[in-house]
Amino acid sequence: MAPSRRTSRAMQGEGDMTARDEALAILARQDGICPWCGNMISRYERFEIDHTWAKARGGPDTDDNKRALHKICHTEKTKGDVAAIAKTKRQRQKQDEHDYAMSTRTRRPNAKERARARMEERRLLPLAPRQE
Repeated sequence: MAPSRRTSRAMQGEGDMTARDEALAILARQDGICPWCGNMISRYERFEIDHTWAKARGGPDTDDNKRALHKICHTEKTKGDVAAIAKTKRQRQKQDEHDYAMSTRTRRPNAKERARARMEERRLLPLAPRQE
């Protein structure tokens, strides 16, 4: 059960466990079965580690979010994720632009605040002397 190069590169530098050991542990956890197609992943097939909830969509990089898929199954699954990831990125960018615009704009007073300001001005203005 050899993980692909892509998996190995993606999992390098994660503690004492090597990328291969971690990939094999994930595969053993799911009893050697690909959750995408339901078939066994033989020890001679290449497989890749997939994030159930894509990291690009805010998914965590934890063991319970990782699963082993056949290389072809992972490619098929990822094709479907591309549009969703692009949509998520657009939404985040739009939200960031909105948040920035809201944080930098000057807020105009509402009607109640304008009325209160006019009353304050009237109180502060000296009364005109009465003409007799």
